[in-house]
Amino acid sequence: MTQQSGTLKNMILNPTAAPTPRRLPIFPVLALILASLGACTGSSTTNGTLEDIPRSDNLAPQMKVDEGALKLFEEAAALYDSTGGGKSPRLSEIESLLEQAASKDKCFARAYFNHGVVKQDKGDLDTAVELYRKAHECDGTFAAPLVNTGVIYLARGERDRALEIFERAITVEAFNPEAHVNLAVFFLDKGDNSQAVDHVRRALAGDSTSVAAYSVLAQVYYDLGKYDLARLVCFNALEFDPKAPDIHNRLGLIYLKLNNVTLALREFREVVAADPDYAEAHMNIGAIALSTRDTKTAAEHFQKVLVLEPKHIEAMLSLAVSQRQSGMLDEAMGGYKKVLELDPDNAQAYFNIAVMHHEIRAVEAATPDEAIVEYKTAIDFYRKFLQHEQSGEAKDRQDADKRISNCAQLIEAQDQAKDAQREEDERLKNQPPPEEGGGEGAPEGGEGAPEGGGEGAPEGGGEGAPEGGGEGAPEGGGEGTPEEGQ
Repeated sequence: MTQQSGTLKNMILNPTAAPTPRRLPIFPVLALILASLGACTGSSTTNGTLEDIPRSDNLAPQMKVDEGALKLFEEAAALYDSTGGGKSPRLSEIESLLEQAASKDKCFARAYFNHGVVKQDKGDLDTAVELYRKAHECDGTFAAPLVNTGVIYLARGERDRALEIFERAITVEAFNPEAHVNLAVFFLDKGDNSQAVDHVRRALAGDSTSVAAYSVLAQVYYDLGKYDLARLVCFNALEFDPKAPDIHNRLGLIYLKLNNVTLALREFREVVAADPDYAEAHMNIGAIALSTRDTKTAAEHFQKVLVLEPKHIEAMLSLAVSQRQSGMLDEAMGGYKKVLELDPDNAQAYFNIAVMHHEIRAVEAATPDEAIVEYKTAIDFYRKFLQHEQSGEAKDRQDADKRISNCAQLIEAQDQAKDAQREEDERLKNQPPPEEGGGEGAPEGGEGAPEGGGEGAPEGGGEGAPEGGGEGAPEGGGEGTPEEGQ
C-alpha cells in the first residue's frame, strides 16, 4: 500500500489582506521507497518525498536474482527504512550497497530503480533518469521507472514530455495508480474534469486505497463548487489514512467555502500536527489569523513558511501585511520591496506599498508638501498595480481606481491648504505691528496724563481737590482717584 503526503494548495491574501482560497496545480507527493524482496517477490512501504509530485512504488515482480545481490539489496532497503528514507543521513552508504547489488546482477531492475530513487532524493536528477532507464530496460513490465522519470520532467517544467512518459507507463501497467493520478492532475489543470475523473477511477482500480486519487477527486468537486461531495470524498480518504495532510488541508478549504472558519482552522491544525513542515497549512492558519487581526499568530506561521521555503512569495507578502497591521512599518515596507526584487510583476506588492504611502505616510506627513509627495507616490504604485494585475478581478481594479481619485482629491485639498496658509502668512506680514503700551502715540498711563491722576491733577486728588479725594470726595473714591481708580 502506498502512503502519500503533499499539497492541495492554498490560501492567499488579496490586496486588502482578506483570506481567500486558491487552487494551485497539485502534484500530491508520493514517496518512492526501497522495496524489500523476499524469495524474489516484492512487498513495499513508503517513506520519502520529492517536491510536490507523486512517484511510484508499485513494483512488478522481480525475476530470479543473484543471492549475493539480493542480500546487498535487502541490507540497503533496511537501512533506508530505518534511517529516515529520503532524508536519511546515510544515503551515500545506501547508494554504495545498491551499486554493489547491481554489479553482482547486471539486470537487477529494482537495484537500478531504487538507486535512482536515492539519486532523486539527493537531487542528482540526470543520473536518476539514467538509472530509471536501465531499470526499465531490465524489466519492460516495470512501470515505476517510467512514472518517476515523468516526475522529474514535470519538476523541470517539461510538461509535454512528462505527459508522454506517464502515458507510456499506463501502456506498461494499465492501472498504475501514480501514473493515473498524474494524468488526472494534467487534465484537472486544463479544466477537463471528465478526463480527470476517468483517470482517478483508473487509479483507484489499481489501488483502491490511493489517497492521492481521492485528493484529486475531492479537488474536482471543490472546483465545481460541489463542496458537500468534496467533503464526502475526503471522509472516504481518511478511512485509509486518518492523518493524510492533503485531505485535512482540502477539508479546511471546503469548510472555508461553507463559511465555517472554526472547522477550517481545526483541519489546518490537524495538518501541521501530522506534518509540521506542511507549508500550505501554515499559510492557511496565518491567513485566518490575519483576517481576525491576530497579527502575532499570523506572523509566526508566515515566518515558519519562510524557514521552509525562503523564497515563498505569498509568505513574504503576508508577513509584510501582518507587520503593517502591527505598526512595524519599516519592516513591512522592506518585505514588500523584497517581494518585488524576486517577483517584479507582483501586483499585490505594488498595491500594498501604495496603501502605506496613501493611508499612513501621507497622514503622518509634517507639512502639506510632504503629504503631496506621499499621495503622488501612492498614485504611482496604484497605477503599477493596475498595470501588473492579471487576475481579472474587476472589484480590485475598481478599488485601485477609487483610491487614485481619492489621492488626487487629497492633493487638491493640500494645495488649497497651502494657498490658504500662504494668504494668511502674507496678511500677517503686511499688517503693521501694534505699538507698545497703549493708544496711538499715548504715553504710558493714559492720554497725556501724568502718573497717577486725571487731566492735570496733582498727585492724590481731582481738579483742585485737597489731598485724599475727588471733587468734594472723601479719600479713596471718585473719578480719577489714585491707586484703586480706573
